[in-house]
Parts: sequence; C-alpha cells; structure tokens
Amino acid sequence: MIWTSANSISSTPAVLEHLRDPVSVIDRLLPLLAPGGQLLIEDHDFSEPAVTAGAHLASSPAVADAYARFYTASSQLLELTGAHPTLGRELAPLLVGSGLDEVGTQLRITVSPTGSGDLCSLSLLALEETFREAGVLTERDIASIRKAIDEPGARLPAPPIVAAWGTLGARR
Repeated sequence: MIWTSANSISSTPAVLEHLRDPVSVIDRLLPLLAPGGQLLIEDHDFSEPAVTAGAHLASSPAVADAYARFYTASSQLLELTGAHPTLGRELAPLLVGSGLDEVGTQLRITVSPTGSGDLCSLSLLALEETFREAGVLTERDIASIRKAIDEPGARLPAPPIVAAWGTLGARR
C-alpha cells in the first residue's frame, strides 16, 4: 500500500484480485481516510471482453492468439485458487457500494516488446508447471505461446488494468 497524502490511499496494482475477500480490505481502508480523502485501487480484468480488447493490440494474429490463450488460462488459474480474475471490472460498483462519492474508472492496456522481461514471459516461466498441473494449458499450448511471443518484433499487450477511485464524503 502506498500513502499518497494525509488522507488519500492508493493500493498497489493487482493485489486485491488475489484475495478471497477483497471487499473486507476496502472496508478496512475506508476508516483511514479523512473526509474528502480519495481511495485509488487498480486491478486486472481478465474477463473475455477485456482480453479480446487487448488481443486486438498484439503485433500479429499469432501473438494475439497466444495472448488470448495465456490470459484466459491465467483467469482460470486465478479462479481455481479462489481469486477474482475480473475484479478490475467490479471495482467501481464496489466503491459505490462502500459509500464513496465521485467514483471514476480508467481502463489501461500497456503494449510492449516481448522478451525475457515482459509479464507473459515471466509468468509463463514461473507458472508453467502450475498451468499444466491445473489442466488450463497443455505442453503444446505452452510451446505455441512461447513460439508466438518469441517472434522477432513481437509486441504483446499486458493484461488490462482498471483503476477505480472514489472520495470519502463528509457524511461518512
């Protein structure tokens, strides 16, 4: 968690989606805000529409297919662990439901060259065995994804991130 001022809090990106009860964390953060303080939360949206939008930004059809298969499998893996892969798209309603005012959102998809440092390559390297054991990617899927993201000049979108923020009113 990053404190940005005396009455505003920003949570680190992609944290709440991994928790079984992200609403309880939001509820525990609200008392830390002074009236007029803002809460900013950023998390991924691995929903099918968001993944489809990201795939359109890939550098080639092969990379787009690899992107869609990898992030769909990532979503399935998150669900198997009890996490919330579509939490990003649910953030605004959660903040409104918690009583915050002036709730806003922004969707961000970053596109960068692939290689040893991009999120997909690093995640695939770290979680390859877990993907196979969970049955969400086969060895053939993994080889195909690796081949696509290793294309010279490949550009791969990161998973969509939704930023949502709201202001604590004086009434609360």
